[in-house]
Amino acid sequence: MNPGRQIVTERGPIQVSVASDAKNLDDDPIFSVSGDLAFNWAYDNNGCRIALTGGNLSPADQNDDNTHGLGNDFRCDPLRNTRTSRLWPHDISNIQDCPLGTCT
Repeated sequence: MNPGRQIVTERGPIQVSVASDAKNLDDDPIFSVSGDLAFNWAYDNNGCRIALTGGNLSPADQNDDNTHGLGNDFRCDPLRNTRTSRLWPHDISNIQDCPLGTCT
């Protein structure tokens, strides 16, 4: 099962609605970056179901754990929907630029 890496929108959002009292937007996986929706972003042994192109989209052959969004899993086979470890699934990740081994 290879769902394919897809960028599914063009020219950014068509509507934006953010509460006036919303907090912590600087590292929010959706509101902190702009761009188009990217679905099923598989890269090496990692995957992210939903990300935005304004964040980092890792190349397909790069194992840098650096694409962040909604529905993330590190150490898996995203093209076959199987995991190789139960240590790294996380539904939501804050936006950060910290390739593998550089996050503190």
